[in-house]
Amino acid sequence: MRSSIRMLALRYARPLLALMLLLMQTSVRAQTAVNIMVIYEEGNMVAKQGIETAVAYLEKNTAEGVVVNKNYMLAVNPGDDIEATVNATCDMLDKGIDGSAPPHIVLDGTTTGIMSETIKSFTKAMALPSFAASYGQDGDIREWRDLSETEQDFLVQIMPPGDIMVQAVRDIVKANNITNAGIIFDDTFVMEHKYKSLLQNLPCRHIMTMAEKDEMKIREQMKRLKDADIVNFFALGTLDTIRSILDAATANDMFGRKYAWYAMSKDREDIGCGCENSTVVFLRPQSSSESRGRLNMLKGSYNMDAMPDIDAAFYFDFAVRGIKATGQVAKNGGYDSFDFVKCDNFDPANPPARDINLKQALQSVQVTDTWGPVKWGDNGASYNDITLTMDKFMILSGRTAERKAMGEWVAGMPGQIMLKAG
Repeated sequence: MRSSIRMLALRYARPLLALMLLLMQTSVRAQTAVNIMVIYEEGNMVAKQGIETAVAYLEKNTAEGVVVNKNYMLAVNPGDDIEATVNATCDMLDKGIDGSAPPHIVLDGTTTGIMSETIKSFTKAMALPSFAASYGQDGDIREWRDLSETEQDFLVQIMPPGDIMVQAVRDIVKANNITNAGIIFDDTFVMEHKYKSLLQNLPCRHIMTMAEKDEMKIREQMKRLKDADIVNFFALGTLDTIRSILDAATANDMFGRKYAWYAMSKDREDIGCGCENSTVVFLRPQSSSESRGRLNMLKGSYNMDAMPDIDAAFYFDFAVRGIKATGQVAKNGGYDSFDFVKCDNFDPANPPARDINLKQALQSVQVTDTWGPVKWGDNGASYNDITLTMDKFMILSGRTAERKAMGEWVAGMPGQIMLKAG
C-alpha cells in the first residue's frame, strides 16, 4: 500500500515539479537586465541606502520584471573641484563602455550646488538618459535651463520631499498676509536655491539663515532676528534643531501676542522645548497605514533604516521608478541603436543625438508608491503628493499643555491649506 501511494505521489509530483521549473525559468527570462550609474553626495546616506535597497528589492522580486546587471556608484565630494568630479564620472562611464555594459540610465541623487550642476552638465553633454532627484524649481538647475524638446524627454528631474514641503511656508505667508518673516533651517532642508524665490513677489520682508549649532551662538542669532524687528518665525529642521531654536527664542523673550511661530520637520514625533509659555503651529508629514506597512517591510526585509522615513521612501521609489522605466524603454528597443560615446571621443561640435523618451516611461510605468504618487509636470514642477498635518502646540513650563489639530497642507505650487472648522 505504501509503495503504491509513493508511486502515485511521484507520478503527480514530477509534472508539477517540471511546471514549477518552467515557471521559474519564464520569470527569469521575463526580467529585463539594465545597467545603472548612481551618483550622490558623500554624507547623503539616506539617498545611498534608499537606492541600494531598491536594487536589492528588484533583484529579489522577479515579478517587477527588471533587474540591475551592472551598478556603477559614485559618491562625489562637494568640496572637490569640477575637474576631479568630471574625471571620476568619465572614468566610470568609459569603464562601462569598455566592458560592454554601459549605463542605460544615470540616477542622479545629488541635491544642489556646483557638484550637482557638474553632473547635469555631464549628462546633458553626453546625452545620457538621466533621472535626477535634485532640488530646484523652474530655472533653478542652471545646466538644464535651456533643454530642447528632445532633451526634455531623457533629462528628467523630480523634486525631493524637502523641496516641495517648504512651499507651505510661502502659502502660510500669503494666506495670513505676513509682512515679515525669519526662516531658520538646518541641513535637513536644502535652502540655498530658495533665498530669492521662496517668497518672491510677496510683500514680505524676510531673512533666511541656517541655524547655529552652539547654544550661545543660536541665542545670539535669534537676538539679531529680534533686533531686526522680525516677529513671524519659521523653524525648519529636525526635532532637536527646532527645540534649540525655540529654547533660544525663550531666552530672548520672543513669545507672546506680538510673535507668531511655525515649525516644520520631516520627523513624525511631537515637538518639545523648555519654553515657559509658547504657542507653535507644527507641520509634519502624514503617512497612510499602507505607507507605514511598506516602510516596515523594507526595514525588516532589507534593513532600510535610514531616517527620516519620508526621504528614505522617496529615494527608494525614485530608484525603483527609474530602473523600471529604463527596463521598459530597453524592452521596447529604445537602446538597440543607442551609441554610447566615451569621454575622449566626445566632440562638442557633433554631440550625440538621442531619440529616447525616458520621461514618458517614468510617467507610465507601474510602481507601488511607498509614500505617495507623483504629480508630474516639467522639470521643477514634479513632486510627490505629500500631506502635512498642522497642529497647534501650547507649551507651558517645558511641557505640552494642549495640542489642537488645525488642519492640513496638501502639496502643490501653490499648495492647499485646509483648516478644520472651529
